[in-house]
Formats: sequence, structure tokens, C-alpha cells
Amino acid sequence: MIIKKAYPRVSIAGNPADGFWGKCLSMTFKNFHAICKLKESKFFKITLNKKSIFFPDLNNILLSDNNLKNKELILPTAAIKTFFNYCILNKIKILKKAFSLNLEITIPFSLGLSGSSALSISILRALNLFYETNLNQDEIELIALYSETNEQQAYAGPQDPLVVNREKIVFMDFSKENYPKSSSLEKAKVHRDFSSTKEYLNPQTKQ
Repeated sequence: MIIKKAYPRVSIAGNPADGFWGKCLSMTFKNFHAICKLKESKFFKITLNKKSIFFPDLNNILLSDNNLKNKELILPTAAIKTFFNYCILNKIKILKKAFSLNLEITIPFSLGLSGSSALSISILRALNLFYETNLNQDEIELIALYSETNEQQAYAGPQDPLVVNREKIVFMDFSKENYPKSSSLEKAKVHRDFSSTKEYLNPQTKQ
């Protein structure tokens, strides 16, 4: 069994600078956590808070949307779907095996502690190891953010997945002069560098 854990993020100063052309200093702390426990299975199963969803094959995951009966399962399903889409778009080999995934989270939601990012990062770390895809930190953070902004249609910025994944004190400068590729924040859910477009999932299309 593969077990991966991620921790909540808190800002020491500047939050939420990634949405207002500012600067921020952020870190993780270990009072709470998100845990992903993954093992090989004959079919795909995702469980969170004793609620489960089943997928007979990979195609069913790729065709899934946000209209799930159990709303709590939208976030993990979106992260998994985006992981597979990223691998397919970038021609990363996906081993032909399925998994049963059990999630536990103690991070309070709706308090600005990046619980959704922590849950996504724990899942992506487990998938990366299970499928031997060798994704680097940047790719894991990108997939986590894209799953929120595109699959879940949620407002999100790069601060949360980056800090959660690095598990260090991180300084991020989002001022316009240091973030030249950014488009108008009034017109975009996230910075241009983390654009909500399918093309951005392919590094070959980055500008």
C-alpha cells in the first residue's frame, strides 16, 4: 500500500497576494493533514468520508464530470482525471492497472487553510508513485491547480498547491513587473502562467 500525506498552508504575510498582484510569505504546518492510501485493485474506487464511487475503467474516469451524486467526491475525482489527462497529453506512459484509493482529511474546510490543495497533492503524490510517472514538483502543482480551476471551475491561484507541495517557508512575488506573463486578473481565474486551458497542460505549448 502507498500512503502519502499533505499538510495545510497558512500565510505569514500577504495572503491572498496571488490574486491581487502582491507578495506573500507562506508555510505549511502539521496540526492537520490529508492522507491518501492507495493500493492496486481490479477496478477504480475512490473513498472519502466513508462515501465511495466506482469506475470500471480509465475511460469512465476521463468522461466523468462534476455531476456526481456525492459532491465530496468531486475534488478527488477531478484531481485523478487531470492526472491522467496530463499524462495522455504529454505522452507519459500509464501502467495498465487500477487502484482503490482511501482518503482521510482533518483540515477544516472554508478557513483558508488550503484543504482542497492538500487533498489533491496527497492524491497526486500517490498516483505519481503508483504509476511510476516521475512527475516533478512543478508538474504536480500544475495538475493540482488545473484540476481546481478547470475541472471544478473554482477560483484558485498558484500559492496553495506550491506551498503545500514544497512543505517549506515560501516567498512568492506576484507583482506585475515580476510576473510579466500574467493577464488581467479581472478577466482570468488565475494568472496566465497557470492558465485554465487544456493547452497549458502540455509543456510544449508554454510561452
